[in-house]
Amino acid sequence: MMNFDELIRATGLEIIQKEKAEGGSAIIHKAKVIEPSFANVGDIVAVKQYKPDMLRNNQFARIQQEANLCAKIKNSNFVVSYGLFGEPDSCVILVMEWLDGSQLDKWINDRKDLDNWDNIQKMIISLISAVEALHDVEVMHRDIKTENIMIDSAGNVKLMDLGIAEQITEDADTMHTQVKDFIGSIRFASPQFVSGEPFKPADDVYALGTVIFELLTGKRVYEDVERKTLLTHEILLHQPTIPDLLPSIPPPMRTVLQGMLNPERSRRPTLIELRSAIEKPDNAEYIQRELEAQSKEQRGYEVILVDKNSLSVHADLRGESPQIDSIWSGVRRGEAVKVPSRGGSVSTENWIAYVKLKHIYNGVGQFVTVTKQWKSTSDFAGISSALRSISGGYHEYEEDDAKQGGVNVGDIVIKER
Repeated sequence: MMNFDELIRATGLEIIQKEKAEGGSAIIHKAKVIEPSFANVGDIVAVKQYKPDMLRNNQFARIQQEANLCAKIKNSNFVVSYGLFGEPDSCVILVMEWLDGSQLDKWINDRKDLDNWDNIQKMIISLISAVEALHDVEVMHRDIKTENIMIDSAGNVKLMDLGIAEQITEDADTMHTQVKDFIGSIRFASPQFVSGEPFKPADDVYALGTVIFELLTGKRVYEDVERKTLLTHEILLHQPTIPDLLPSIPPPMRTVLQGMLNPERSRRPTLIELRSAIEKPDNAEYIQRELEAQSKEQRGYEVILVDKNSLSVHADLRGESPQIDSIWSGVRRGEAVKVPSRGGSVSTENWIAYVKLKHIYNGVGQFVTVTKQWKSTSDFAGISSALRSISGGYHEYEEDDAKQGGVNVGDIVIKER
């Protein structure tokens, strides 16, 4: 059995600074290569010394998997791994590339070049390259976060730490890890990962989106939520709200963030689509597609039945139970118009009426019209007294726009906030 000092010498290293950093599973030392076994003599490397608790039971299998996966990655934006050395009954170290710099979370807090789009764009593209390199060899990172990204002294971005990574294929050697096993990373986790679903490459895209969120806004996702239990609730129920982008950031990047952080995996961009959107935000097909999806998205409920004169309309509540007597807008989709701040075309919405929810039965809500697009006239007497009363008075009324009329089947009702 070798102790740490003996293992270091046997590996051809010399420790030049002990305990440079420490995490829950390991201590990081700075070392120099003195024998050319895996690197050049004089090269500076990082030595990850695993704590004794990590060498017991199946934890060592996780360490071996991390080393094996690191060895597969050949990309300049991923930290180089030189190999795993030692034995689990004594001491185990993982030797990696040494980086002079800072973690991305600290870099953002220091506000170094944070509002320079050219620099941020290069950083994001580098991160995309690193994740592409992982996915190309069927590895999912599963813990992409600002703390696992380094900015070296030359400004280069390096993704690191495959401690809970997995193979995309269901390999027998893959160690499956739940969210509870990496406390502190849940803020960066997708709703699917939080809820315990099998991890997918699209969940790495979501996590990458939380990192890009910080680069583009200077804020964290769910910044006002600190307690883990409340954070879990927010992730499962509410998509992150996008705050103001930093002044130098192209407006279409808001749409990119909304897509990457969408609760639905199918709405998130592929890495190829994401790269295109970052490189050419004004002409990216993904941005236009996401804008169209947002425009068509049912923010409320679809009207499925309308009675005579649109006095009462029925909408599919999709299993939800809105508050009785709440007021909603009945709207109709209009033509698409170009919106410069969104980076593409978006369908307009035409207001038709206000309706009040009065009854729910078998998932269908019944709404009554309380205000409609009518105007007063002295020579139109064809409207019933009931309809005049609903419209707000006992005058004669005609429709302000006969083509729009009242709420129709296919329109939607949207909650008034």
